[in-house]
Amino acid sequence: MKQRRRQDPESSTSLSSTADLPHLLTLLSSNNPSEQFEATQGIRKLLSAEHDPPIQTIIDTGALPLFVHFLTDFSLPNLQFEAAWVLTNIASGTSEQTREVVEAGAIPVLILVLSSSTVDHLKEQVVWALGNIAGDGAETRDLILTGGVLPPLLELLQKTERQETVRTAVWTLSNLCGGKPAPPFGLVQDSLGCLADMIWSEDVEVLTDACWSLSYLSDDPNDQIEAALQAGVCQRLVDLMGHPDTRVHTAALRAVGNIVTGTHAQTGTVLDCHALPALKCLLSSPQKNVRREALWTLSNITAGTRGQIAQVIKEDVIPTVIRLLKFESFDVQKEAVWVISNAVSGGSLSHVEYFVECGSVPGLCSLLSVEDSKIVSVTLEALEKILRMGKQKQEMRGEEVNPWVGLIESLPSALEDLEALQEAENEDVYSKAIRILTTFFPLEAEEGEGEREGESGNVGETTECTPTLPTGGGFQFASSSFAPVGGFQFGPVSSFPSSSSPFPAAGAFGGVGRTLFGA
Repeated sequence: MKQRRRQDPESSTSLSSTADLPHLLTLLSSNNPSEQFEATQGIRKLLSAEHDPPIQTIIDTGALPLFVHFLTDFSLPNLQFEAAWVLTNIASGTSEQTREVVEAGAIPVLILVLSSSTVDHLKEQVVWALGNIAGDGAETRDLILTGGVLPPLLELLQKTERQETVRTAVWTLSNLCGGKPAPPFGLVQDSLGCLADMIWSEDVEVLTDACWSLSYLSDDPNDQIEAALQAGVCQRLVDLMGHPDTRVHTAALRAVGNIVTGTHAQTGTVLDCHALPALKCLLSSPQKNVRREALWTLSNITAGTRGQIAQVIKEDVIPTVIRLLKFESFDVQKEAVWVISNAVSGGSLSHVEYFVECGSVPGLCSLLSVEDSKIVSVTLEALEKILRMGKQKQEMRGEEVNPWVGLIESLPSALEDLEALQEAENEDVYSKAIRILTTFFPLEAEEGEGEREGESGNVGETTECTPTLPTGGGFQFASSSFAPVGGFQFGPVSSFPSSSSPFPAAGAFGGVGRTLFGA
């Protein structure tokens, strides 16, 4: 969540130090409204300094309740405005400093001013203060929501003609909709209609914050996603994925990505809005985090029905996915793995044939030696499904060998990496590697076991090894690290920053929808 301090370009040429603070405090305690205004404005200018505003110094004076009190005098809107600005900048500080504003009783008074004032720029400043308080965390956010802020905030957005007010209000709305844990949906659901209007703005800041708000509101569960779809936002969000400003299309992409974590029908709605061409373009974005998010979105689409997998194939997206799998940095590669694993796990034989023809097997095998056990497990799952489909193809055509067994055998180090996984410490990786080797490469599995049995004999003895599969438990080997230090080496990577996301476990031969955490 985000907080912002409002600066005053005049503050650097007027009161730029705390030298006059004792005098200002004297004026602040006066019963003269003019002196109260002068003092509040002076303190506001101190707090608007570009560098090191004296937030804690002002808090330590004990004056915060006075500023809250000034907000209640509707006969002095200029004083109200200055007091709201003071509280805005104090609430832009640390969590402890924001808490001081809350404990001074600011929230209900700020909401009262928002509901009752007729002065647009004052209401904007009040909304800014509330946005800073909401941006401090879920607890203060929920205090504002339960205080009844949403109706007057939405009314302001509908009626104001000031673009700055719209920007500030939508930014505050994004702070009210976001955060972890998420706010109770019932407290923010009514914002959907307003947000559906805001995403038609031509203002980049408004578009960005409105899209982020929708991404928060559609971030699970399915009934929230459905509510967003019923608000009619899907087509516009897909269109905004093609917006030239990175901030806008990144936020729109996250919103669309969250929608496709829902039901197959909800994913179908996104596809009906022609999302795949937009996603294909975003896979070539110069921003690494955008490429990564586009892959994450695709992985949730390929976790859908076979018809949806077929749509992805028809759009010619997969060759780009496989290129990213082979040559990108690892945090992008692992999202590409999920796209392929979900598709081959839920796809038909013809779908799997297409993925093999596009070069997915070498790309997958290149990740068998990485140190991320979850990604190795997902890779093994994809390879096992490909090999099982190869067996099906072999039987259907009456061929002597599984064609995709030979493909893996022809790849440098692929079998060696598979064999090394027999000693993986991770049980899931170990069991999948054993199953692939014993099912599709039995000679290699037996040789690996034979070497271990031979090594266990006494020095000088000749041990005849005829390894057989033990019943019940499969092979049992000593545990050791399965990945070489440094993992697989790839080509040059982008220097753009990225975020990481935890991955839930993949299901056996079925696409896995996943939630991406973090903004």
